[in-house]
Amino acid sequence: MSNIIFVDKIKNWTIKILKIIISLSLMAYLLYKNDWKYIIIKITSIETVPVLYALLLIVIIIPVFVSFRWKILVQSEKNISFMDIIKLSYTGLFFSLILPGSVGGDAIKGALFYKKTGNGALATGSIILDRIIGLIGLTILSAIASVVYYKITSDLSFSLEAGGFLIILILSMVFFSLPSIQEFFLSILSRLRLEKLKAFTQKNFDYLSWLKAHPKILLYTLGISFVMQSIAIYACFLTGNALGIHVSIGYYFLFIPIISLIASLPISISGIGVRESSFVYFFARVGVPQAESMALSLIFFSLGAISGLAGGIIYTLSSFEPVTDLSNQKMVSSE
Repeated sequence: MSNIIFVDKIKNWTIKILKIIISLSLMAYLLYKNDWKYIIIKITSIETVPVLYALLLIVIIIPVFVSFRWKILVQSEKNISFMDIIKLSYTGLFFSLILPGSVGGDAIKGALFYKKTGNGALATGSIILDRIIGLIGLTILSAIASVVYYKITSDLSFSLEAGGFLIILILSMVFFSLPSIQEFFLSILSRLRLEKLKAFTQKNFDYLSWLKAHPKILLYTLGISFVMQSIAIYACFLTGNALGIHVSIGYYFLFIPIISLIASLPISISGIGVRESSFVYFFARVGVPQAESMALSLIFFSLGAISGLAGGIIYTLSSFEPVTDLSNQKMVSSE
């Protein structure tokens, strides 16, 4: 047993180190290709008022929408209030900021939810569903924006990229919703004696089936996702204007969902490096210099980091019990 734990720790640390290497390598390359002094000048000369509006949207408005979406998914639990949900959402943002590895804000948020309600299955299921719904919303928004873009410019490239994401997502959900496919994957995990991974995969399958069986909840939460993501995109647009990047907001609706999808891939630390590279790649298509795209990405990330720091203050002032052992949380049980 101790050997298994040791191997797991080695694997976790190896993954973390690889993510750090990827993030640092991408950032070093981008800074090498651009004048970092100019990037600093752009950041320090930014207009204050638009950034303050963007900060208000990111630090206050968006977390409330995130909390409202999560509240819908946990509405069956009567032992937790909407204010508690808001506090937990901010807490999750804080721990996502300081624990960007495999154990991050979602694990802490779920563990605190479990400690408060005793409902481990709902803690895990609601957070996974929340992630799935957010991913669906981003993909659909990206596809819609690409269609509008194609009608204006007759450029198929973005439609193919966004449509590809959407098709892959839909096919994946349909594929993994099939009982025969689920049983096949679970049997493979059993043969490999990966019982923990099997239990976690089984829960994902169960939550996916539950979501498919409740279309109204899916529509409500998707609607909230569209509003929330539109607000985030507008906040990025305000930040771009503050930097002197004057391109149509339509391009932000086209680029940001795709960038968010790419940055969410678990190949770097908090998307650092991957996000900046994506900003540079996509905004270069509309004539934005690389240094200015990098500055936009860094400031936008910093605004999110401020939201996380606000979560740290809320967590400190709240009466949540501290989470001391993430490796043995009952929130992943099937009760």
